[in-house]
Amino acid sequence: MKKPGTVKKIKSLSPAETLDFGRTCARLVKNTTVFALWGELGAGKTTFVKGAIKELGVKKEAVSPTFALLKQYSLSGNWKGWTLHHFDLYRLKSAQDFLNEGFGEIFKEPKSIILIEWPERISDILPKKRIDISFSHGDFSKIRIIGIKGL
Repeated sequence: MKKPGTVKKIKSLSPAETLDFGRTCARLVKNTTVFALWGELGAGKTTFVKGAIKELGVKKEAVSPTFALLKQYSLSGNWKGWTLHHFDLYRLKSAQDFLNEGFGEIFKEPKSIILIEWPERISDILPKKRIDISFSHGDFSKIRIIGIKGL
C-alpha cells in the first residue's frame, strides 16, 4: 500500500505521452482540485495542461498565460458549471502579489479545477490538499520523468 505523501514516478517517452497523462489526471477529478505543476522551463508542464484541458472539453488550444498570469475556461458536458483556472506564475514576484490580484479566492470556489505552473512562487499559500506533479528532463531530449504526490 502506498503511504500518504509518497511520490510515485513515471517516465514519459514523448510529448504525446505527457498529453495523455494530463488527460488521465483530468478524468480523475471528482471535486475541486488543485494541481501544482513543478519543473524547469521546457519540462512538460504546459504539455500536461494541454492534455488536461482537452480532456475537459475545451476546444481552444491551451497556451500558458505567462503575461496575464491566469486563463479561465468555462467547462461544458459532464463538467457544466465547472471552471478551469490555468495559472502561469513564472513572472509573479511574490505570494502577496498573487493575493493582491484576488487570486487566493479561487482556491475556495466550488467546482473548480486549478492548474498552477510555477507554484513555487506561492508555495507558502498553496492549499495543503493538492496534487503535486513534478516534471524533469530525462536522459534524452523527449523523455520526461514525472513525479506525482497526492493522487
